[in-house]
Amino acid sequence: MTFREKFAAYEPSNESGEVIKRIKSFSMRADKVRKMLEISVDIDGDPIEKRILYRMEDEICDAYGLTAVRILPKYSPDKFSVDRMPSIIEEAGRVGVVAKGFFNNYSISERDGRIIVSLGFTKGGIGLLCKAETPEILSNIIKSEYGVNIPVEIVGKKTPDILYEDFENDQKNELSRINAEFVASHPAVAVKENNYASDAPEFPENIGNSAYKKDASYIPSDVICIDDGVYSVGHIKFDINEEETILGQEMSGELVSIGSLESAKRNIRTLGKVLSVESFTTRSGKTIITVGITDASASINVKTAFSEQEEANAYIKKIESHGRKIFRGIQCVVVLYDIALDVCGNCLKDRSDNEMYIDAKSVSIAKIIQRSDDAPEKRVELHAHTNMSAMDALTFPEVLAETADRWGWDAIAVTDHGNVQAFPIVMETVAKKDLKIIYGMEAYFVDDTARAIYGDASFRFEEDEFIVFDIETTGLSPTNCAITEIGAVKIKNGEVTDTFSTFADPGCHIPEQITELTGITDEMVAGAPSQKEAVKAFLEFSGKHMLIAHNAGFDTSFIRTACERYSLAFENTFLDTVALSRYVNPTLKKHKLDTLAEYFGLGDFNHHRACDDAQMLALIFFKMVEKLREEGIYTTDEMNRAMNDKANPLRLRPYHMIILVKDLVGLKNLYKLISSSYLESYYRYPRIPKSKLAEHREGLIIGSAC
Repeated sequence: MTFREKFAAYEPSNESGEVIKRIKSFSMRADKVRKMLEISVDIDGDPIEKRILYRMEDEICDAYGLTAVRILPKYSPDKFSVDRMPSIIEEAGRVGVVAKGFFNNYSISERDGRIIVSLGFTKGGIGLLCKAETPEILSNIIKSEYGVNIPVEIVGKKTPDILYEDFENDQKNELSRINAEFVASHPAVAVKENNYASDAPEFPENIGNSAYKKDASYIPSDVICIDDGVYSVGHIKFDINEEETILGQEMSGELVSIGSLESAKRNIRTLGKVLSVESFTTRSGKTIITVGITDASASINVKTAFSEQEEANAYIKKIESHGRKIFRGIQCVVVLYDIALDVCGNCLKDRSDNEMYIDAKSVSIAKIIQRSDDAPEKRVELHAHTNMSAMDALTFPEVLAETADRWGWDAIAVTDHGNVQAFPIVMETVAKKDLKIIYGMEAYFVDDTARAIYGDASFRFEEDEFIVFDIETTGLSPTNCAITEIGAVKIKNGEVTDTFSTFADPGCHIPEQITELTGITDEMVAGAPSQKEAVKAFLEFSGKHMLIAHNAGFDTSFIRTACERYSLAFENTFLDTVALSRYVNPTLKKHKLDTLAEYFGLGDFNHHRACDDAQMLALIFFKMVEKLREEGIYTTDEMNRAMNDKANPLRLRPYHMIILVKDLVGLKNLYKLISSSYLESYYRYPRIPKSKLAEHREGLIIGSAC
């Protein structure tokens, strides 16, 4: 039977059809369970490009609904030459995962019956390839396809990296020689050096490696030997010196990390902290124990089948004896394990969920080396969450308190978001410990003492003069950006009495997007007054009058920064028309300057130019003052009182705030604040209004949060 007759359902492309014509004979091996097919083909003539063979594999897979198809070509031995090595290396990329990416830049040569592959890597990279048996893989592919035994050797080319490594080693050797001569000629200093060396930090031998070790050889797959029997795997350190074997025989084999188990492998060994233990009984009566383990970098299930229930129970009991149950009321919510498993077995893929798991043959219990705080002076953490803070922390309150105590801390503040549910748990945990718990909360604070005026001075709307102003800048940061224009109008009783306008030299290039927005170019500000001169002139124009600006916090921040930089006095009270608009125009969703101009029917204006914005804002301010008069409000003090009375905590933007308890009075006041935040001012969050906080301020320490 020919190849074409055997695979009648397969419709080859033109290129594939030409290959099929050259197949002299073929044989097959099939795995019916996994739907995998391996085809060995004897091909007449020159070798076929790998891309064509790979495409044929995909086409046969699609035609017969298979999981994988591998075509293994065989050619006459005389068809092999060094020129065939690129296709051999390409095939190695499929066989050996480590080979991928290493052969982007290489050269091939032949010497003494060996093929030499030169790569631009340091010794560490070459060592990794050799550890993964890449030379042997290349040699085996040559033998499989051409039937000839040719050894392959991988060496490093003298690239700049390697040349620098040689230079670095020469320098190290020279320094060692000089140091040895110096110590030999200065014995007194040598004693001092030896005494100091015991406390001196150790530096890694190879700066190129991200992982370092002490007195041990490198173990592949992110496993680092720290000391005899102590390993760092992933983000956890394990001690396997005094293991307790609970299944099978004693451990053997080379350790690999969980993250390296990406495909089926036989006889692997790994370490992981126990996460969970589950039991399942099959219809045949077998009990399958599944233990989830992790190295805090990757996780995997370890499965073991038991024919006898007693053996399964004993296995579970040995693991669960090292676990601690966390209860909430009478219900166990989780079991925390403080042990690790040292596992030997086969890594396989579970057909039910398509995930890798370890079919355990030997299991031992290893120790986890806990993190420690070795600082001579311990910190006091004033902002710590537990899993009582939804979506913000995973740590159980008792674990938080126990960890702080184990690290030798004197105190820790428990500050969950909007609640104090962790208090009784941590209080009970530290009842017999030296750790002090600082009780607190991260509150959702709202300023219901809403105000539009900042400063102590009081003004009458119909009698006093006001300065309405606006500025243009090179950006949003008063620290890093500069003023380009200041525009202002002086108003009194609804009329404009004077105007002020000046450009300011920012001392830098105006960004293109700012020029596009404002129309102000570098040429327009060239030769303009300096920052100091422009701000000083504006302050002289303003005098002691109240300043009015839209989003005044932004404009005054630039004025204040310039005053601090050039030692100018800035003591004016100012009014923010955004806050005032929110009060007098409650139906508006937006309070931008152009929105308010349209709302009051004031026509178009040249927006984002300081002088035009200031004149339009003056007209808007006149309209809002008219609304205030309708409510019987004629002074800034009356306006503040009216705004405070109507401030709604449910509509204000909340900010995070840390509240810590000083004493029992403060603890009681904190409970009062929490109760009112849930019962009186809850909207999306339990809000604590500033007015309510002022009522129950005694015994509390207020601090910033995020």
